[in-house]
Amino acid sequence: MAEFIEEGSYVATSDEESETDEPRFGSALTCEEVINCLHRVGKSGWHDLACLKLNVSYKNLTDVSVIPSHFGHVRHVNVSGNKLTSEALRVLETMPHLEVLQADRNRLTSAELKPMNSLEKLTLNMNKLTYAGTSVISHESLKHLELNHNLISTVAFEAEKLPNLTLLELCDNALTTTAGICSSNLKELFLAGNQIEKIEQLRNLENLKILHLRNNKLANLDGFSNKCLNLNYINLRNNEISKISELTKLSCLQNLETLIILENPFLRKIEQEEEGRKYRRIVLMMLPRLKKIDKELVLDQERNEANELLQKMQNEGYGFTDFDLED
Repeated sequence: MAEFIEEGSYVATSDEESETDEPRFGSALTCEEVINCLHRVGKSGWHDLACLKLNVSYKNLTDVSVIPSHFGHVRHVNVSGNKLTSEALRVLETMPHLEVLQADRNRLTSAELKPMNSLEKLTLNMNKLTYAGTSVISHESLKHLELNHNLISTVAFEAEKLPNLTLLELCDNALTTTAGICSSNLKELFLAGNQIEKIEQLRNLENLKILHLRNNKLANLDGFSNKCLNLNYINLRNNEISKISELTKLSCLQNLETLIILENPFLRKIEQEEEGRKYRRIVLMMLPRLKKIDKELVLDQERNEANELLQKMQNEGYGFTDFDLED
């Protein structure tokens, strides 16, 4: 499973071997090799007891056709770190009980698989995918989809074809917009490390709770919708927001509690003016429901100071744009 270090950088987990390790198997997987790599005994369909997990990662494999032909009862297959093409991976789409498929670090150029009704988790990180959408990924039970570190520039997910998807990771790709993600049950969306300049179609994500947009190209915050009733965490770290008043566009998010805005141009300007932590009070004036700003809990003192500053602003007749600092 992917881990997010420093709020969004995908790294291999500890149980993944380095791709530089000496391969132990040849290019075509054999029955004997599969037997040696089976794990976890449990009940499976017509078998009273069966091995449910198969890990053949980092074996220099180009052919895994033996898995569906002789071990179709397996529920969890990890073929990461091999040399599988998209065609070679498709042999696994015939496995009726497969729930988890990990195929990171291969030679995949397409995510296309026929609908797999039992599949709940699919990870295709670190391949050469350029497109992601329900025309190629349409598994009705899928809950968790990871497509980090690819070349994806276009996405087109339709809610009715992925009705159970709750987590989508598309970090470190080539996206320029959030458009194309229309999965109504989605709760967590990770888009760090793209080239995103526009927030679009968020109104389609009514159940979204976490939105991760670190390391993108956002200069404004147009596009957020009051239909995102459950959105409570947004990471905007290291974007191109030059005006602190842009944060007022998040006021439509009634349940927003955590906001990360470090390393944006407006914050560097404030620091140069020796305002220090004053920006937190300004943010609280705009978004008084926040409970955490940049990893730190909002203090009662900060909230009181924000209220006083807001009262002063109203009495003196100036607005939030007056806090924007010129270059």
